[in-house]
Amino acid sequence: MAEPYLDELDQKVVNERPPKQKGRLMIRKISRRSLLLLFLDTAAVLAAFFLTVYVHGGTWGYEYFLWSLKYFASPITFLSTVVFVTCFYIFDLYDPYKYFKAGQTFVDILYSVFLGGLILASVSYLDRTFLIARPIFVISIGALGFLVFCIRMLYDALFETRILDTRALIIGTGPLGCEIAEVIKRTPHSRVEIVGFVHPDGSIPRGDLLGLPVLGDVSSLPILINEKNVLLVILAVESGEKLPESEFLYAVLKQNVQVASAVHLFEKLEGTIPYQVVNDHYLLGFVNQVKRRNYLKVKRMVDILFSVFFLLIFSPVFLMTTALLSFQGVRKVFFVQTRIGENGAPFQLFKFRTMTYGQDGGNRITRIGQWLRKYRVDELPQMFNVLKGDMSLVGPRPEIPFFAEECQKWIPFYNVVFTVRPGLTGWAQVKFKYTTSEQDYERKFCYNLYYLKNVSPALDLIIFLKTIRIILLGRGQ
Repeated sequence: MAEPYLDELDQKVVNERPPKQKGRLMIRKISRRSLLLLFLDTAAVLAAFFLTVYVHGGTWGYEYFLWSLKYFASPITFLSTVVFVTCFYIFDLYDPYKYFKAGQTFVDILYSVFLGGLILASVSYLDRTFLIARPIFVISIGALGFLVFCIRMLYDALFETRILDTRALIIGTGPLGCEIAEVIKRTPHSRVEIVGFVHPDGSIPRGDLLGLPVLGDVSSLPILINEKNVLLVILAVESGEKLPESEFLYAVLKQNVQVASAVHLFEKLEGTIPYQVVNDHYLLGFVNQVKRRNYLKVKRMVDILFSVFFLLIFSPVFLMTTALLSFQGVRKVFFVQTRIGENGAPFQLFKFRTMTYGQDGGNRITRIGQWLRKYRVDELPQMFNVLKGDMSLVGPRPEIPFFAEECQKWIPFYNVVFTVRPGLTGWAQVKFKYTTSEQDYERKFCYNLYYLKNVSPALDLIIFLKTIRIILLGRGQ
């Protein structure tokens, strides 16, 4: 009997409705591959330390074994594991579909172990119970970086063999079917091999589509499943295409194949929603649920607590930035701009001023302004917007009225993004690029839809961690 495709892609059948929360916070499911990498990295943290102690001290035996068991239960073990695993996540080392290029992976691991080591060194300075001998500390961090690098290279080698690939047929030859085929092709380690397309009703002749064969219609599905050794059927049927449900159900029920929705597969691989499926019926399926989610009430309390915390922690940076801007002759330190917030209501957004009027009468970015923008220091005053309730820490970024009006012309359902409070950072900001073009705004809109559909504490935490990476590396706009 056909079952949903529930391997690491973690998919659902196409007609499955979004689960109701029933008072519980929704937690995004974690890929099995990410869990595997997490387990191996945890083992690497422990192995790096114990091997370093053994090599450095040259001791082994019963006493060392007892000491090792005692160390397993010590706070430093737990702290080291949490710190390094978090740093690895910040630098994007747990993406299950990522190709870990040797050079970039080495740099990411170098950043991770340096940041993790810096955090542990700071903690040990504040609390001497976490103190480790300096030679052991330095060597174990180097050993950890080497082990994690080897894990990522072996991970790549395993999936490059494609021995674990699942052969799949796509039912649907429209834009959605073509889009999911392109996504699978360009996703490293997707673990899906497309053998061809199947048209729902056979209205087009056999041929090629995106370099893949159109093998027939649904009536030929049982034969194709056997001939092509297919284990996965991807449903990419659009509103204009008719699927003979009786023939389809007969075909999949008689075969040992799994069924996945192209939409859910697209969401998992790309972290966004395909624009082809966005319509009023699709949006009504989850937008009404967003407002009723209990997490949004809890989220407001989290916003207040963390905005106060960040204002206190970064108060020295806040004061120093104000002083530097004043010394540069900037009269008005803060830049105030009207943005569109929750339910389409305008509000005044605060930033540090990074531009001044040039001699030619135009605006120019100051030297300090370039640095403020690169490391997002200019966004710090928005913590006051979060505290006031105009914004949230995480959510769709607020647009200025002009762009909001233009987006409503380009995108029929753009007002959906006003369902929740806008955020200081968001899913579109960590997954996409800064843009002002119409086509890119459609893609940005789909990323915001993905956030609305999957809003949860886990997703907000993921966005927060990815934002840290962008800030530390000074990337994006």
